[in-house]
Amino acid sequence: MKKLFFSLFLISMSFFLGAEQVIKNGFVFEIEDDYAILTGYSGSEEKLSVPGTINKIPVKKIGEKAFSGNRLIKTISLGPNVVEICDEAFAGCENLTTVYIRNIDENHIFGKNCFYGSDKARVRFVPYESKVAKISNPPERETMVFVEGNDKVKSFYMDKFEMDEKTYQKIMDNFDAEGFFPCYAYIYEAIIFCNKLSLSEGRTPCYSFAKTTNPDEWDGSRFMWLTTKWSDSDGMIHRAEGFKCDLNADGYRIPTQEEWLYAARGGKNPNSFKYAGADDLNEVAINSNVANQVQKGGRMAPNKLGIYDLSGNLSELCFLGMDGEKPLFGYFGGNLDRFHPDAEKKNMRIDSEAVYEKTEFTDHTFRRGFRVVCTAN
Repeated sequence: MKKLFFSLFLISMSFFLGAEQVIKNGFVFEIEDDYAILTGYSGSEEKLSVPGTINKIPVKKIGEKAFSGNRLIKTISLGPNVVEICDEAFAGCENLTTVYIRNIDENHIFGKNCFYGSDKARVRFVPYESKVAKISNPPERETMVFVEGNDKVKSFYMDKFEMDEKTYQKIMDNFDAEGFFPCYAYIYEAIIFCNKLSLSEGRTPCYSFAKTTNPDEWDGSRFMWLTTKWSDSDGMIHRAEGFKCDLNADGYRIPTQEEWLYAARGGKNPNSFKYAGADDLNEVAINSNVANQVQKGGRMAPNKLGIYDLSGNLSELCFLGMDGEKPLFGYFGGNLDRFHPDAEKKNMRIDSEAVYEKTEFTDHTFRRGFRVVCTAN
């Protein structure tokens, strides 16, 4: 009812302002010179399909707060001409699960908080002609985005969100966490999680230790602290004896450095943005200018692949490879750091000046954020 009144209000305002308004199938459109904006919806359908044109004029924008607070919508197909989703367009759409959209590229613009509060679904973008359908054994996680590879990086799936605490605690069989805030983990915790998540879906785990991929069979004390040796020149060096990572297995894992940067920069057709999705940090990254603490995933605009928070929020673990028996890890993307704004801005870059730091496998000083990937076999 409120939506109906809102739509009538828009019509009445158009009479005074001179803007042309068109209502069709519950959709409210505002006609500009050569394109139309969808500004509201007064219907009650759960599955919606936005037309490509209205009165032969292309529908290019989903207006500010167009569907805000709608608790009925579950899926929506955006017309083939839509290239911009304005601020809070789908904010608070608690039951929205899927947005069908053309392959996201540099021409698409996402406003602030487009899907803020749509936490039940963790909204996913599915291209009309989805390449996912051509790949065998796609992951069950609905938040995984297919990233087409090139001659140097194999195709893979990447979670569009940093791993959230609720999923993490469920898989790790720990206490129940509320909400979908990104979680922190030590490297060994993230590895255990990846293998357990893989096993829960019947996928082949990527990580093995002491010749087994089942974390329940690992010697916890040995795996957590592993072994150490001393070197007069380097001091204490940590080694992971018996640790292996099979990048060809179809299970979940931490992305490699190459995969993380490849996705952050836009995949097969990269852009030259300083940050993941824009040159303006405040458009795409949770940083000290927009928040005082870590936020739920999806608040800011995604990059061209539909992946969120690759710059900002939490720094993310990546796998750098093996140095003999020693696994090397690092982290990219920077983290919200209101006490060091200059370093924060520098660390969140993903271009040629991207900053990463190496960290020991046995680092128990800091927990990091992370997101999962899996190989597209």
